[in-house]
Amino acid sequence: MPAAGIAHPSYWSSTVFNDSTSPFCSTLAQLDSSNGAHLATLSELQRCAPPPIDVAGLLGACTGAHRAAHAALAWAGPCSPDASLILQRLDGLARWVGSYAPLDAAEVTAWSTRRLARHAGWAMLIRIGHEDCSEVVVVTAGLFLLRAWSNNRPLPQSLFQILRVAAAQPSPLELTGLDEVLVRAPRDDEPAWLTALRKHWPQMQHQLGVERVLGSTAGPSVESVTRSRWLGSRDYPGLGVRDLTFTHRQLSERQLQLVNAQIGRWITEHNPLGAFAAVAAISGLTIEQVRLIRCAKGDIPEASLALDLQRGWLMADIECLAPDAGQPPAGANCLPATSRYPTPLPEAVVRYLQQCLCDAPRASTLGQLLEGFSPPHTEASILSAQDAITPSWARWHNSRGILLRRQGVESHVASLVTKDFGQSIKSKAFYSRVRRKEIWDAAARLFEVAGWGRAQDIGSDMDIEAGVGCALVPPPTLVRAIHQHLKSSCCPADRTLPGWARNLNMQSRRLAFVLSILLALREASQLSLGSDFDERVDPFMLVHDKSTPSLPAGGPLPVGKFLRLQIAEWRTVCSRGLDHARGRWGPRCAASEALLAIASRSPGPLLCLVRPDGRIKAVGTWAWRDQLPHELWISPDGGRKLLENELRRRCVPTHSIDAMLRHERTPASRQDSASDFILVQWIRRLESEQDQIAAELFAADLPR
Repeated sequence: MPAAGIAHPSYWSSTVFNDSTSPFCSTLAQLDSSNGAHLATLSELQRCAPPPIDVAGLLGACTGAHRAAHAALAWAGPCSPDASLILQRLDGLARWVGSYAPLDAAEVTAWSTRRLARHAGWAMLIRIGHEDCSEVVVVTAGLFLLRAWSNNRPLPQSLFQILRVAAAQPSPLELTGLDEVLVRAPRDDEPAWLTALRKHWPQMQHQLGVERVLGSTAGPSVESVTRSRWLGSRDYPGLGVRDLTFTHRQLSERQLQLVNAQIGRWITEHNPLGAFAAVAAISGLTIEQVRLIRCAKGDIPEASLALDLQRGWLMADIECLAPDAGQPPAGANCLPATSRYPTPLPEAVVRYLQQCLCDAPRASTLGQLLEGFSPPHTEASILSAQDAITPSWARWHNSRGILLRRQGVESHVASLVTKDFGQSIKSKAFYSRVRRKEIWDAAARLFEVAGWGRAQDIGSDMDIEAGVGCALVPPPTLVRAIHQHLKSSCCPADRTLPGWARNLNMQSRRLAFVLSILLALREASQLSLGSDFDERVDPFMLVHDKSTPSLPAGGPLPVGKFLRLQIAEWRTVCSRGLDHARGRWGPRCAASEALLAIASRSPGPLLCLVRPDGRIKAVGTWAWRDQLPHELWISPDGGRKLLENELRRRCVPTHSIDAMLRHERTPASRQDSASDFILVQWIRRLESEQDQIAAELFAADLPR
């Protein structure tokens, strides 16, 4: 590694990048060497964990560094702003490198190559980024990485050699018991990494600004564990998740059938392990962590996870997935939604747990309810098998969401059932609204396929139509009312110059609203719609409302018959108004030139507002929202939220919805069906759906 580091320009011109035999050099050559912030972060990371000269496993190391730091701070609790800034920088670095480096086989196996033996720290980060390591090992690696970063020193290679050995073996220590182990007196037989962590913890606590006192509690709360698991599954979905492929991180299809059948026998025999497995299947926690879940009979506590044994539900609160999600103002007309929802358990498990509650009425957690039962380790094998891939609890845990999605369940619904949020994408928490009945039906399907019996009856005392997720989804009645309000403000009969200008501006606002709804446009001060789109022949419209690494230039959008008619009518209005503009302000004024460009389909903005002095004003989301009274309030991106849920209700595939809404996709998902569809077929399918939605929302404007 040159002394100047990766961020130095001389390193980019190094002859190592001309070596076509290295699968990693092409990735480095693609990185934007002008991005100083991310390169500085990369340079500091390579100082803490020096990489080999060709930087093998770059994406895995960056992902592993962020994952380790995230797990460490989630375990340690509130920290200093400097530690939070390190985490933010690592997050940005992982996303930046990920936009250039899709996962491949070489990335996954890079940590085990012999040439990385002298780069133990780098290899360990790669393994954390791609493998199911013990949570204790990940937290320990993250704490030492943050300490080295703060000290501006490299990590001890000997420490990471020890951690690599620990990561390759089943750990007898769970994260929930780390506090107790660290405060006790050292033992002769304890691992070397644990001794090092105990020794350096006071310095870490001071440097990172951590207020946590070891031994002050019996262990992390269910809220902290749940938050760490859910956010970890969403941010690090792993291989095979997005393209529904069983890889080395999951069980094979044959193993999955055998394991689910074994769990079904445990459930039938009223074995505590069957109850633990059933709860783990719908909680997102490991087989060892479910013992922390609170139990209640009647009144459900305000917790991220709680078992309602009277109704047979697992109540979950997923607010942590979208803590900054918007809420409607008082009196707004939005479809009701919440972040709390129940997931049913199998009937046999409910009966067994209710019987246990009679024997232990004061039990407050699942572990106390089944006192005396010790769950197996996460890395332990479920079955006695000689397979190359061990059928462990960890791999079974990674297989639940894929199994459910293979039964035809939509990916976001599957993530809400299994709490494996890597099955979906982050933006779904801000856009989707799922009915509780959909969740119950998907859970019932999971139990049926697994052979665990029927799902507990959802009962008549719960609103099964209540929504889970986004609270800003507008109802169709609100969209119709807004459109009617904007339409009634138009005055085509007034042929005076002020009346003409007022009518043209209102027509422009109304069309902007219709386009915002049916094209799922983002909020913008100026809508990026070009007048050179020819509604007569062009197969799609290009919209550039956001630039992302996976979608740098926006994307094509389908335009159905209804929208084409609306755009054609708008051009007619502009063509008729051109004479007014020329007669009042002359042919060279901005209004005349803008209207001429729209009428002749020349380059320029498709929508505009005419000012009294002949100048024009760009049309943005504000143009139509400013015309609405309080009772017709709608979120600026209400069209995106409406279209997301309308398309999902019509059984449009998830990848087609994501393409329509121009969601940013992670590098892992670029390998899946989200990028493997024929554009023409997608446009035809979405045009048809778009016209059907328009028929429901704007029926009065449809041609007879």
